[in-house]
Amino acid sequence: MSVRAFNFRGLMAPTFTAFKDDPSQSVNYEVIDPYAKWLKDKRIKAVLVNGTSGEGMSLNVAERKATAEEWHKACKKYEMTLMVQVGGAPFVDVAELAKHAEQLEVDAILCLPELYFKPKNEKDLVEYFKNVAKYCPRTPLLYYHIPSFSGVDLSMPKFLDLAEKEIKNFIGIKYTSGDLAQGSACLKDNRFIFLGADTILCGALAQGFDSSIMTTLNIYPEFAIEILESMKKGDIVNARKKQKELSEIVERILQDDLAQGSACLKDNRFIFLGADTILCGALAQGFDSSIMTTLNIYPEFAIEILESMKKGDIVNARKKQKELSEIVERILQDDRKLPSKEFISSSQSINYAVIDPYAKWLKNKGIQGVLVNGTTGEGMSLSVPERQGVAEEWQKACKKYGMTLMVQVGGAPFVDVAELAKHAEELEVDAILCLPELYFRPKNEKDLVRYIGNVSKYCSRTPLLYYHFPMMSKVEVSMPKFLDLAEQEIENIVGIKFSSPDLAEGSACLKSNRFIFLGNNMIFCGALAQGFDCSIMTSLNICPELAIEIFQSIKKGRHPQCQCEAKGFIWSL
Repeated sequence: MSVRAFNFRGLMAPTFTAFKDDPSQSVNYEVIDPYAKWLKDKRIKAVLVNGTSGEGMSLNVAERKATAEEWHKACKKYEMTLMVQVGGAPFVDVAELAKHAEQLEVDAILCLPELYFKPKNEKDLVEYFKNVAKYCPRTPLLYYHIPSFSGVDLSMPKFLDLAEKEIKNFIGIKYTSGDLAQGSACLKDNRFIFLGADTILCGALAQGFDSSIMTTLNIYPEFAIEILESMKKGDIVNARKKQKELSEIVERILQDDLAQGSACLKDNRFIFLGADTILCGALAQGFDSSIMTTLNIYPEFAIEILESMKKGDIVNARKKQKELSEIVERILQDDRKLPSKEFISSSQSINYAVIDPYAKWLKNKGIQGVLVNGTTGEGMSLSVPERQGVAEEWQKACKKYGMTLMVQVGGAPFVDVAELAKHAEELEVDAILCLPELYFRPKNEKDLVRYIGNVSKYCSRTPLLYYHFPMMSKVEVSMPKFLDLAEQEIENIVGIKFSSPDLAEGSACLKSNRFIFLGNNMIFCGALAQGFDCSIMTSLNICPELAIEIFQSIKKGRHPQCQCEAKGFIWSL
């Protein structure tokens, strides 16, 4: 089966999604045709749909499909290239979206990594993409690298080398990072590397980038077009001027690497570049001084790059930068082997039949309550119907065996979280647990209270808890502060599941009317001694008797015996 050709190079707009001002804030599909026409009239010939700017990760599957379909019609009408982003959802939904995009015959598919069970290394990420590729084998496929949002920050040169060997339809990445050194190392003749950082376009073009997907193309496309044309002509002065104007327009400059460095530049400041591999791009951005290790070994390369950029000879500057970068790469060569991981096939259906005997086994072991669709239950990898089906079966089993039922509803687009919360309330579960937003993550305690407050609107009669698991969610805000704020504003908030090793912070959350469930197996003994009296731990599915014995020993004040049991508990894990 042949892969469709993809030949687009240039500027691609990551489109916004318009919403109607109605009670459900439904998607306004009517604006897509005139939006596409406006972009085409502004000389933008390609669009990315359902990306970060389009809030695709906040839409449900039906909304994302409909948005892609409307843009497909508009792109055919105005002869524009269409790329669709399908990631940032449970894998079963990602597979469905990839299959749908292929059926539409879009020009290319972009995909985020898994947002909750994040890949730990480049091989993990390749395995994930191999599974995605099975559902769109004829469509060119790209990876969406945006570590500031996804929380996945792996080596892109290593990933690209591995992916190209194993995935037939894989062609490149969207690179949204200020680390221009790593981005430049990804460039090869047959790869499509789209820059995603508005504030370093000038520098990236100097380094050899030829394509970009930037939010500002939806608002002021003329700036990027002029920067691109000026760089092609060798007019670095004008390109730099327009880049400065564009950067001032960007509401929030990316706080990393060359983007941050460029923001430091002022006439009376001395900003010395220290990164050898991006000298060409930095000079294009406006840097004029450098302190680099390679000046001790091959100073002639940097001197020639500097002189070439002054003359506007970008071709020679880029050539010398490539040679210098190759020298640095040889010096810093890393030959570490990457561990591998097997992924579970998405075709494996859920075995609901085991839930009843599973519940009975737990009850017989002395376990009085269960959490469903959490991390151990891989709820964030299931579709909405699957999560609802699991909750329903556990509801039956818990009623039968007299057990408490808590259901985790987060880790999905908000529209799905709302649906799951509403469903759990209709089931009359005993409590609801909820993760934070995984892509547009809360930046502070107030953001998090606002999000959980919105969830509570769909389950106002059910006790609600927040799921604090910073290692997985990458949301690390103060839990004592969050709880104090949440209790003032959310009527049905009753506590948190605290899955962190920071016992000091966890202990500070303890109050008589709060439910603070410990989620860390390894500090169970210490947490009980500190005053915790509730726990939700994976090990209770395997060796519950050890946890029960530790719990009872602490209650009786037998601390030495408890410590011994805790060691055995940890070893058993």
